[in-house]
Amino acid sequence: MAVLSEGPGQIYASAAEAPLTPLIAIREPDPAMCTVPCFTPGTSICTSKGLCLVENLEVGDRVLTRDNGFKPIVWTGIKRVEGTQLKENSALQPIFIQRGSLGEDCPNRDIMVSRQHRMLVTGAQCELFFGSNEVLVKAHNLVSKPGVSEGQIAGVTYVHIMFDEHEIVLANDVWTESFQPDDSSVTGFDEIYIEELNLIFPELPGESRFAHYGAARLMLKSHEAAVLLA
Repeated sequence: MAVLSEGPGQIYASAAEAPLTPLIAIREPDPAMCTVPCFTPGTSICTSKGLCLVENLEVGDRVLTRDNGFKPIVWTGIKRVEGTQLKENSALQPIFIQRGSLGEDCPNRDIMVSRQHRMLVTGAQCELFFGSNEVLVKAHNLVSKPGVSEGQIAGVTYVHIMFDEHEIVLANDVWTESFQPDDSSVTGFDEIYIEELNLIFPELPGESRFAHYGAARLMLKSHEAAVLLA
């Protein structure tokens, strides 16, 4: 069986402290952001200052990443969704992951993420099927596992944290992804937000400005996740 997380003590890598460049924080993104990877308030993120609630993180805060030590956040976003928006679009409903449902005490507290948010899955089966011992699986593809379920709630707040590249971060003691922009994920954003992202990443102009913002791990499609988790 694939292992969905490893203990945090195994991979705490050191990282040199680097000066921070002033960057832009965005606090009211377009509702389209709710259909891409998002955390929800109350999620604890491991930072250089200890655990911090995701909704309290700011640009410049240094977050522990699986690959690159502590990295500074370059962009944040937050959006409240409720009422008719949730009733009319089930894709905006979150996924609940109960404590211990992805491994021993993993996560160490219940966590709620958007449907498209990807969790890190590790193990020999990943290597056997996909040639890599670590892959990313969307939260909604994990609902076949005990303790993972689709939400039916009246309102939810979604929160993003983004780095200069796609990262794997520690949230409620489970490894999971940061926000990964691409042209499809920002299509519905207000132009002001796209302009802000372009200011943060001036080297990525044009229609395919995020084409080279690569993935931290192989990201499984739904049918691939079904094979892995069978």
